[in-house]
Parts: sequence; structure tokens; C-alpha cells
Amino acid sequence: MRPTEKANDPRRARRVATIAALFLGMSMSLAACAEPRSSSGPTTDSAEAQNSDERFWQTFRVSGDEVEPYVALDSMAKTADATVLARFGKVGKIRTLTAEGNDTVHYVSVELAVTRQLAGNGSLPSVVPLEFMVIPGRGQSINRVAEEMSASLPKDDMVLFLRAKKGNGEAGLYRVVNSRGLWASTSRDTLDTPLAEEPVKDEAQYRGDIAKVSTISELANLVDNLR
Repeated sequence: MRPTEKANDPRRARRVATIAALFLGMSMSLAACAEPRSSSGPTTDSAEAQNSDERFWQTFRVSGDEVEPYVALDSMAKTADATVLARFGKVGKIRTLTAEGNDTVHYVSVELAVTRQLAGNGSLPSVVPLEFMVIPGRGQSINRVAEEMSASLPKDDMVLFLRAKKGNGEAGLYRVVNSRGLWASTSRDTLDTPLAEEPVKDEAQYRGDIAKVSTISELANLVDNLR
């Protein structure tokens, strides 16, 4: 993946990467929380929905090196702690951690309402807390970011490859395995991994599987048959 081009202040970008490595065990650059875009002309309901969709995913979009590299769907299903078909429920708790130099990193959890468990060891509860790292934009509070997340949560089914978090105070919390670990239908593409900078169709190792399905429901069935 290409290094991020979204952080205009190199010192801030380096500081963010250090914090991410400290708390996530990975080295990555994170896109800052996207500011709402203004429009010079009238906006249709459809365009507003697309902008809301894109703003939501941009909040967590990752670029840089990830601790778990991209692997094919069957490998992801076999190695993830759990793979589910689920929908977002509501925004949950906020965790704030402080590193040396008073740099802080925030995690916001979103409840996942599990429709169907596709793979994994043992059964999951019907509601699973999924955590996202969030770095607010300048002048933006983490509470305001959480409010914007709550107002723009996508409502449709997703396929998620989950990793149980094992840090101090993280019992019962999950993250996606990497930025290809969450599949959804978005304004960018019908089958998309919206946490990644580049559309999933650009990844050669997924083309064969994507050619077999056209909806998230069909993708869930395909993943279910891989285990």
C-alpha cells in the first residue's frame, strides 16, 4: 500500500505512527477524521447519502504497513478468530489512552449485531463490540466524532473477519484483521473493503472470488463454504 498522503504535517504523521505502534503493535499511518465537504450547488438525497457513507469510512481508512498482511479469503476465514455476517447497531464506549509526551489515541467501539457466524472457533454472542482507532481532526473532540459516527452508521449487512483484542482491559473487544477484513456495499463499489485506500477489485488475489459473487449475501455464502 502507498504511504499516506493525507497528513500535511510530517511531524504529526510520525507522532501518530508512533502511537499506533505503541497501542496496536503495528506500524501504520492513519487518515485523520474527514471534515464535512461543502457543496456549491444543490445536493440530492442520494448524493448526501453517498457523502455521508464516504465520510464515515474515511474516519477509519488506513494506509501504510499493517501488522497482518492481505491474504486470500479462504486464508482470512481460517485464521481470523471469527468471521461474521453482521450489521452495525449503535456507537458504544470510547477509550482514550495516553502515551509519553501526552499524545493520546482514542478507540470508539461500535456494536455489531451478528446475523450469522460464518467461521471461527466457538460461538459469538449476538452483539459484539468492534473497536476502531480514531484520530480527531484539528479542533474536533472525540465526543463530536462519536456523535457524527452515530448519525452516519451504515445500516446494511457486512462480512467481517475479526481478531480478538488481548491487551490490558480489552477482554471481549474485537478489531478487524486488517483493512481488507471488512466487506460492505458502499458508494465506492457494490463489493468494497472501505477501510482500505484502494478498491478491493484492484487486488489480484481477490478477483477470482469476487467474480463469483455480486452481493454481500452471496459473499457470506461463499465464505461460509470456505471453512
